[in-house]
Amino acid sequence: MGIKFKHLSPLSDEEEAEIQREIAADPDAPEATDEELAQAKPFAEVFPELAAKLKRDRAR
Repeated sequence: MGIKFKHLSPLSDEEEAEIQREIAADPDAPEATDEELAQAKPFAEVFPELAAKLKRDRAR
């Protein structure tokens, strides 16, 4: 763990497994299919203005 979380004890295997089960069961966050991933477009192509702003902000 990073310094920010060093006061926390690591997750047990059982805790990690439960978290992963809950993530997999979340209907609001389904895994993307291979077809969806193949059709995905780059962020900068879909949101050119926002991408340009982020690039400018990072340059500062």
